[in-house]
Amino acid sequence: MADYDYVVVGAGPGGYVSAIRAAQLGLKTAVVERDALGGICLNWGCIPSKALLRNAEVLSLFHRAEEFGITYKDLTVDFGAAIGRSREVVGKLTRGVGGLLRKNKVDHVAGEAVLRSGTTLEIKGTEQSIEAGHIVLATGARARSLPNLPI
Repeated sequence: MADYDYVVVGAGPGGYVSAIRAAQLGLKTAVVERDALGGICLNWGCIPSKALLRNAEVLSLFHRAEEFGITYKDLTVDFGAAIGRSREVVGKLTRGVGGLLRKNKVDHVAGEAVLRSGTTLEIKGTEQSIEAGHIVLATGARARSLPNLPI
């Protein structure tokens, strides 16, 4: 008998949404993720970039403060604090993904999955093996150069 009906490898936006929906449909579900929940976009790409862009927008408004009838003295910018804010935003959203998984009774298995067969996953560096009726690979993508077509 399989440990799970449905296991998703990768907890980015494709993976965790798929896992949640499967659980909502009554399947015993797990998601395996080697890094933080939410994937590259949430943790390192889109979301932190948007948080930093918002900081830049606010700074731009300060530079135009006189247009709004506002004056100030000695404006300083703390880039470290801006980075810290972006990490806080990411942390809140990552915790939100974890909460959604828990709320929908999706098990989170931390680790790197290795596909051993069409129904078996091994969690690298552990003795853990997972049997599943269905396995979805939602591991995202990475840019890769080809010999004659460098990026």
